[in-house]
Amino acid sequence: MSTWGGKDGSIVVISHDRSFCEQVDFTHVGVVKDGSFILEERSLLESDWETYNLSSEKSATSVSNEQNSAVDKQEETRLRKLAFNAPKRIKKLTSMIEKVEESIEEIDNDMVTYGTDLDMLKDLMAKKEVEETKLEEYMIEWEELETLLAEYS
Repeated sequence: MSTWGGKDGSIVVISHDRSFCEQVDFTHVGVVKDGSFILEERSLLESDWETYNLSSEKSATSVSNEQNSAVDKQEETRLRKLAFNAPKRIKKLTSMIEKVEESIEEIDNDMVTYGTDLDMLKDLMAKKEVEETKLEEYMIEWEELETLLAEYS
């Protein structure tokens, strides 16, 4: 506290003028860091003059948020379009799944028929693996579309 006119009192000075601040003998220094105001009982330090380019941080954050927002909107649009077209695609997938299941059944029957021909069995197993992979992919897509429909219906 300083005395001014015979009474105790305080003066609050907010300044970015370094030469002015260095001429005043401050007893307390307030600093804003990370969104908080910190009041300390001390004189000025060299570190009090560090500058932060808040405008570029804000603009970078703002641009980043705008980009994320645009990406989110694009993704939302894509998902809504998928959901809109999902019933037609599910119908097509159901047909494709049935055909693959029939193909696998035929391969299984052929494996029984050619059970003693090892070369033929190897070929049939390779074909069956291809068909089972297709079936798995179709089922995954079908499940994803069902989930999407439930979410956007």
